[in-house]
Amino acid sequence: MVLLVDNYKFSTPPTSPNHLYFNFPNLRRRAEEIANKKPKRIEPRGVMYVRQKQWGVTFPGDKLDNGEQVICCGTEDVLTCHVIVIRDPATGVSAISHFDEFTKRVHFEKMAASFLEKIRWIRDGMWEEWE
Repeated sequence: MVLLVDNYKFSTPPTSPNHLYFNFPNLRRRAEEIANKKPKRIEPRGVMYVRQKQWGVTFPGDKLDNGEQVICCGTEDVLTCHVIVIRDPATGVSAISHFDEFTKRVHFEKMAASFLEKIRWIRDGMWEEWE
């Protein structure tokens, strides 16, 4: 696993959460900001929703199967699962997954490959060909 916090790449895993919070005080502050936000009800229009064992990659201007433009992405009912959200700020390409302990590595690799492919397409100016 690669852990990157504030552009620092860990060569070994942190010894504890307190180690992370001590060395990266903004991490705790940002986590508290997120945890203290009130839940928001989002209307289902424009939502790229992934269920358990699913993943999706989207980009600015992307459309859902029903023709609506993607405005946000999400998942729910995460108890013992792992949600991964990745976003490239330069292109706006975003990926979300909802994986459980039975998810195979190949599914993560496919999501990562799709994410990187869309970034390359947008950077090369060829994203219009997806339409």
